[in-house]
Amino acid sequence: MKKRTRKMGSVNSPLLCVLMVAGAVAATTGLGTGPGDTRLSTDLLNPPYPPQPPQAHRLPRSPQHRVHLAQDLHFIEEPPRQLHFTNTSGAVMDCVAKGMPDPTISWTFADGRPLSQVSGLLQLADNGSLVFPPFPAHRYDTRVHSAVYTCRASSPVGTLLATPTIVRAVVVGQYQVQVYDHLVMTGNTAVLQCVVPSYLREFVSVTSWHLEETRHVYPSLHGDGKYHMTEAGDLHVFEVTPADGLSRFSCRALHRLTGKSQVSVSPARIIVTEAQGAVAPRMRESRGRVVVESGAAVTLPCVAQGHPPPSYSWYRGSEVVGGGDVGGGVWVVGGSLVLERADISHAGQYSCVANNTAGQARMPVHLQVIVPLSVQVSPFQRVRGVH
Repeated sequence: MKKRTRKMGSVNSPLLCVLMVAGAVAATTGLGTGPGDTRLSTDLLNPPYPPQPPQAHRLPRSPQHRVHLAQDLHFIEEPPRQLHFTNTSGAVMDCVAKGMPDPTISWTFADGRPLSQVSGLLQLADNGSLVFPPFPAHRYDTRVHSAVYTCRASSPVGTLLATPTIVRAVVVGQYQVQVYDHLVMTGNTAVLQCVVPSYLREFVSVTSWHLEETRHVYPSLHGDGKYHMTEAGDLHVFEVTPADGLSRFSCRALHRLTGKSQVSVSPARIIVTEAQGAVAPRMRESRGRVVVESGAAVTLPCVAQGHPPPSYSWYRGSEVVGGGDVGGGVWVVGGSLVLERADISHAGQYSCVANNTAGQARMPVHLQVIVPLSVQVSPFQRVRGVH
């Protein structure tokens, strides 16, 4: 019968060389005299020369060795979570990874389908970057310009996936912003809005309001006692008098992708009326839900019409909030609740109550605070079992 022999590996393997030398040292120094004793010299376990990079192939059986993830496969530059650009600018999305051996960069769609180049719309550069060239408006393609992409770095060690990127291309065109007249009773608060086309709201923000081109009002957390422009772009005019009906109001909006600003087509005015007798408060239409990112300022609007002009109180459950304590980061401006820095503890259901001698009105508002996703990988080192 032919005797089987077991091949133990090539002497070119640094790991095998260490084990072989360790065995020799154990034999001459008296280490390893007991069964199962695997103690080795400290110098052999921690050699003075730099360790060899981890190999993808299988090595002879040995003790477990710790390998840093950073030595294997990792991203040097990941794509952004969102990429917005115009059809006149185009965009380039970089993805750079490092490993041993050098990884290959590829891209897939959200459903895992491999990406293929589209002439004039989507190109894959030699360095792995994804290129969106400028394109004419008639070539807009939702499959390319409104999609989710994932970068993949692959090597014999494995495949690493980057955080998916939401891509949105916007076709540049002419648009208008509008302001409309507002009817309000004397002594109450008027609210003027700068109306942006719905398909551009994500990219256009209101930067200021103009009164007869002689006064500019900018976003503020406190207002100036008469005017308060919220972070959402609305202008609140407090304690309206007939004199306010003589002013003309315009807004200015900025397109964040093109950098161009635009003033409302025509100005608006406040139409001031006089109440005949007592009028119970009536709430202005509410958004019902306000969404804000953690750490950002936010205004929960509350505006009612009544005679006499109502007073306002805010509650969270049965607890009064915003009672003038500006130092606490929460206060009331006019009738609206302002939070200087929203965090997850502020999320929940609020209610605004407007009171006067003729009655009261209540308006619920739900505040949703978005906290960015964070991931911590533990442990940073992984243990590789060598077989």
